[in-house]
Amino acid sequence: SASAYPGPATSTPGSAPQFIYKVYLPIVFKNFPPVPSTSYYVGSTNYNQIFALGQSDGTAALQYPEITNHLVVLDIGTPGTSGGIYGAWMTRGKGFVPAVTGSALAQEYAVAWLQRTSGTAHHLWLAFGVNNYGSGVVATNASAWSTSMAMARTSIQDPRLHWVFAFDAEQGAAPWNGAAVTRVYADAYMNGQNGCTPGSGLNACMYNFGNANCGYSATNQSCGYSDWYKNDIWYLSGGQKRAGDTYDFSAALPEIYNTVGNNARQWQSVSLYGATTAGKHKLYFAGSLTQAGACAQVGSCSGTNNPPNTGYVQLHSWLNSDTRTAQSIPCSTDIKYQVYP
Repeated sequence: SASAYPGPATSTPGSAPQFIYKVYLPIVFKNFPPVPSTSYYVGSTNYNQIFALGQSDGTAALQYPEITNHLVVLDIGTPGTSGGIYGAWMTRGKGFVPAVTGSALAQEYAVAWLQRTSGTAHHLWLAFGVNNYGSGVVATNASAWSTSMAMARTSIQDPRLHWVFAFDAEQGAAPWNGAAVTRVYADAYMNGQNGCTPGSGLNACMYNFGNANCGYSATNQSCGYSDWYKNDIWYLSGGQKRAGDTYDFSAALPEIYNTVGNNARQWQSVSLYGATTAGKHKLYFAGSLTQAGACAQVGSCSGTNNPPNTGYVQLHSWLNSDTRTAQSIPCSTDIKYQVYP
């Protein structure tokens, strides 16, 4: 199995960015940064547990009636097979989840969340999926997850619920996969029977919630691992598009773990690469992803344990430091382990 899924990511902190603003009083920042939701490394196939989690998070959402967009990632784990069945291995050795079961778990969470927030204006963008770690990152596995998404879309249809595939596309040493393998997987999902027609903004069909382990220039530079280039990260985060679709298939939900802002600066450079390259465009950012919750559980990862508000502000500041990448960012989410230890 691929049960040895890595724990909270680490990287080397660098120099903190400096920004100077003119502020005219009085000034009011409404819902900035947004109240973060909680995302999870899924650690159990117990439907009662995931239902209770949806209820709890729905209750938490009700505390903030002014915050209506909620984004939650359910990271099932590492793609793989067991007994000829496609699915994923959960983090920390918690076992195997067939793709159909992963879909069912997400549906349990969605039902509980929708029931708890019934009659309100709260919307849930629920993204469930996998990473690009190990030998199970093959097109047939991606197709199985694509079909499992179609099952979720058919089973639970609610105007306040928006289904998204979550893909943690990381650059790193093996067994993290190279760009070519990762892109084949993402394209197989996109071209599978996922039942999704992408819309604008948050309504992309896939969120890349991985890293951007490259330099800060706007050029298509090597990222230092295998065959990864900046263009590959751009493609997986907003460059995918099917013939006949009006909007891009994917959007960015970047890891902003580094406490001094390096990750935010890296992601801004990926978007700037798109904005300054013929035939491409800046990326759309659905939100920021931090891991303070997971770091608190394991009691480590100093330097990459950004609080969610800090990570959000770092990403927002870097994107809006250049008019070519400037934008608002609707959501913030922080990931933790559903089951720990």
